[in-house]
Amino acid sequence: MTTENNPDKRDRKTVIKMMALSTILALISFALVWLITTFVAWQFSNNSYGMRPEQWTTQEFLQGCSSEIAEYAIQGKISEFDLRTYEPPNEYYSERLFHTDNDGQWLDGWGRPYLVESGGGNVVVTSLGRDGKPGGVGLDIDLTSDETHPLDFQPTFGQFLQTDNANAKEVRMWCLAISVGFFVVVVTGALLLIYTASKITTKQYTWLFTQICSLIVFIGFTAFFGGLISLLHVNLLPPYISGH
Repeated sequence: MTTENNPDKRDRKTVIKMMALSTILALISFALVWLITTFVAWQFSNNSYGMRPEQWTTQEFLQGCSSEIAEYAIQGKISEFDLRTYEPPNEYYSERLFHTDNDGQWLDGWGRPYLVESGGGNVVVTSLGRDGKPGGVGLDIDLTSDETHPLDFQPTFGQFLQTDNANAKEVRMWCLAISVGFFVVVVTGALLLIYTASKITTKQYTWLFTQICSLIVFIGFTAFFGGLISLLHVNLLPPYISGH
């Protein structure tokens, strides 16, 4: 082995500096890949049943209520609508998704009784969302039979990161695994470049340029891959129709 190809004979300070810069690059790439991949996964799966089963089932129930209320209104019997005696039109859905408490009151996806308001010739059935409080955005937004899909009803990025939903946890885990793998690839690539280059000096940063270019390309790749992962590991419809 020649002196130029022998890392033991090189300027150790130069090698240490280059490895330090490579490690910093790897850490930056880890953070970027995790953030972008997770963001894309959230965007791709945000409207699926698996990401928001409680909200999804609540919206389905309220849509049924809306149709029933409209029928009563057409018949001029709006005051006769009673949520306690209401039956969801699709029995297959009701057996799997909709539930009542011991008193026979219909419960929203989060296990709270619906609120019913009547007046002015109309009846409105309401769920106060995940937090059980008026207002809010994402999973916390109020849903009504008049407006089952208001603006900003889908989970926010922050809610996606914090939710205990099993599907969201799985997607986040895969995004993290991809990011860790990318970190390992960047560090390994730097080691190979440093220890196989015929000559390394402080003025030659081809290896650094190569890593940056690779990072840009692979960030795009992992973002797309993260989106695909979200589609493969999230139920797009209720449990009896898997996303796989």
